[in-house]
Amino acid sequence: MRHAVIAADHPGEMAAPPTDPSVLLAVVEAQSEIASAELDLDAVLDLVCTKAQELTGADGAAVELAEGDALVRRAASGRCADTDPLPGGGASELCVALRDRGGTVGVLKVVCGRRDAFGPRDEATLNLLSGLIAAQLRHAQVYARAEEAAREDPLTGLGNRRAYEPRLDAEVARAIRHGRPLTLCLVELDDDTPDDAALVRAARALCAVRACDQAFRIGPATFALLLPETTERDADVVLRRLLATLAVRDASGRPLSVLTARKQARHRDVAVLQDAVGDALERARRARHAPGGLASAA
Repeated sequence: MRHAVIAADHPGEMAAPPTDPSVLLAVVEAQSEIASAELDLDAVLDLVCTKAQELTGADGAAVELAEGDALVRRAASGRCADTDPLPGGGASELCVALRDRGGTVGVLKVVCGRRDAFGPRDEATLNLLSGLIAAQLRHAQVYARAEEAAREDPLTGLGNRRAYEPRLDAEVARAIRHGRPLTLCLVELDDDTPDDAALVRAARALCAVRACDQAFRIGPATFALLLPETTERDADVVLRRLLATLAVRDASGRPLSVLTARKQARHRDVAVLQDAVGDALERARRARHAPGGLASAA
């Protein structure tokens, strides 16, 4: 088997660009297709595999990306899409490294059942195609970071409303589908302008009683807490524990009141659930400001 790898640490050793105009045109066309269609990463990997197989006359092609210490196959075409990707005896395999600014992030490879099937022209072709993957990987990373930032409250690090709403939809659908309890709780600092330190402490307290991926900041001083596998009675225990640990004070050291409300999901209509727990929180506000009022409502 012929097995060639273009090392990421020695870019000067890469084969010269192919002189075949048809190869260059095919790579340019692939780049244009990626740009015009705004393909996602998986679609780009599939496209590059297909082009690599076509341009090198291979029996199959594959892209493997690094995940920890292992290479994991992310796309394949031809023989590489089979359960037994490599041909039998006398096979050829050609690999080039996928490089990013931080080093090697994977490999692009082609295989063929013929011995000595690949040459320098094929190496150069794969290197051109690997550049398309590297560019898309960088784009995907930038997009993922931007998407993550857009779904995170910058002050507390909790998910914001953009993260909360689809998560609530998914959790309600799962609970109803499997007949399991789910309770939505709202927690509000009862002050017109709680300072940033108070909000951060409230967020930490929420994470202490349940995992951070179930807590969200959905308003200036309002937090949502999703409690899967939790009835309203059990949610009351969670909220009491939260109130006991939530020593929230403003900048002057004055204790801030904390209001809570909870409702269990009864059917698939998320809007009804949100309205019900919102109404409960409003009742808690009114009760809190009434003589002898309580700080929570059902």
